[in-house]
Amino acid sequence: MENMKTIAVIESCDTKFKEAKFISDFIKNEGLNALVINTATGPAPSYNYDISREEIAESYGTPWEEMEPKSKGEKIDYMKDAVAAYVVKYMKKERLTESSLSEDFRTQSWQQMQCRNCRLVSRKLWLQL
Repeated sequence: MENMKTIAVIESCDTKFKEAKFISDFIKNEGLNALVINTATGPAPSYNYDISREEIAESYGTPWEEMEPKSKGEKIDYMKDAVAAYVVKYMKKERLTESSLSEDFRTQSWQQMQCRNCRLVSRKLWLQL
């Protein structure tokens, strides 16, 4: 059986959880795996994600509890770097290489990522892992 591709959907799942579910369902209906990564920074509850903001923050070295008192801007700056690092770690864990990523992906914030297997849909990045 061929190894199914995984598409990472990077979304703020407190305010955009319906969009995350819609995109995830669409990907799954196309016969691919969807991995929804929550990057929410607000206090509202998050829904419809596979990877929590707490896991993202922790994997980058700071427990989410330490992020809570920071400003929204500080949280966003931290999460954009944390999620980029998390995706690279995920790819390595899944025995995939960074060779499929452009230099821009490895050196810029996640909002500016470019890679050969990316699609921009509904203003969000889908990264084929």
